[in-house]
Amino acid sequence: MTKQALKIKFKKPEDITLQFQDPVEIFCPQKYKGYYLRGQVVELHDNIEDASLPQRYGHAIYHFRIFALINDAYSKSIDLEDERLEYTRLGTFIGRTKSEFLKILRDKAKNKPVEISLKDFGIQETPYLLNSIRNNKDAIVLKLDISLDRVLNPDSEKDKILSRNLKRIYQLPAYHLPKNSEYHEDDIERLFFDDIFNILYFNLDYNFTDKREYRRLLNEIAELGYEWIKSQAVSTQYIAKLNAFNTAVKDRTLPFYDFCFRFFDDLLDELKEKHKITQCSFCGNIFPFHKSRKYCAYKTEGKDCGKPARNKRFYMKHRDEILPKARKTTRGLRAFYKKKGIKK
Repeated sequence: MTKQALKIKFKKPEDITLQFQDPVEIFCPQKYKGYYLRGQVVELHDNIEDASLPQRYGHAIYHFRIFALINDAYSKSIDLEDERLEYTRLGTFIGRTKSEFLKILRDKAKNKPVEISLKDFGIQETPYLLNSIRNNKDAIVLKLDISLDRVLNPDSEKDKILSRNLKRIYQLPAYHLPKNSEYHEDDIERLFFDDIFNILYFNLDYNFTDKREYRRLLNEIAELGYEWIKSQAVSTQYIAKLNAFNTAVKDRTLPFYDFCFRFFDDLLDELKEKHKITQCSFCGNIFPFHKSRKYCAYKTEGKDCGKPARNKRFYMKHRDEILPKARKTTRGLRAFYKKKGIKK
């Protein structure tokens, strides 16, 4: 989804103690295979450390986004008399369209709804999505995403912005999930991850992973992030941990797995940016930063990824010449095997 397609403005909350404030509701005028595209954005607050900030730390405002497809049956199942909707609507999509939403809530919607187009969102037709549509699921989770929107001066009462350039998200689980983290007792941010699971599982019938597996993935990512934050060093053992986790990546066409691994992607991006690691452009293996090397080398990583990478580039460049010759050779071999009575 393009950044220009989603302009979000939040009104200052009446009750700042609530974990999830009133969300900005997102709608789409066009339907997708009989479903309505719906989304929500909420703000999440946390403190972060960063040497580039004047006080070396700041008050971070994250934007958490959730998108789903809903049908008429889902809309009819919403209990509009549920008292909990007065306090948080995250994960409950009231109204299939913007006009329907405004008609239902009237003056209760604190933040102005937003409309986007299907083209701007860019729905990916994965096996998970197509099977969910085939099974006529009432709600289909499409995407979970989180980004760091801005960093505020923690000593200012006027929400003075210190930075919009800081973008890292791996710090959120890294601060609050590891057992040895000094921030571990900060319950609001830690419980955020459990709340997200519960919202998807109970509100949207998303059951493609269990809570134990979800926690395990996030905790492993958090431990890797926290180790880097505290040491600011990358050892051979640390790189081995990164590779072990990287090779165990699950099916990222499933929204929940993709959400978890976005934090890992972000950690790798920082390590690359700081010239601590290089990631092989062919196989994805991670090794210590090397200024002039993009691929695994046989001498250090036990495999030469440069050769297959060059072969692949050569094939892609010359495939219009290679394919006809290959097909001709294959036809010739089949005729020869048939003549000799050889079954392949």
